[in-house]
Amino acid sequence: MPWRRICVELNARQVVADKKSSLFKRSSETIGERFKIRDYEVGQEVYAYVDEPPRGTIKREFIPWEGPFVVRMMNIVVENEGF
Repeated sequence: MPWRRICVELNARQVVADKKSSLFKRSSETIGERFKIRDYEVGQEVYAYVDEPPRGTIKREFIPWEGPFVVRMMNIVVENEGF
């Protein structure tokens, strides 16, 4: 009965698609919690977080924060995805 095998295969694909969708939704919500919109004032000093150490740097000796940087008057919009 090839039709029964086709139905089972389609059902399995749907289960996998639902699982991927739920994992994507959960990870998107988690990422959304990590990023926040913040207002900075001109002249305020801020630090920037650097994910990876530069090449040739020992990981133990690397400090992941750069700065302080002084906020200047500019209009820059950064989205969560970086686009």
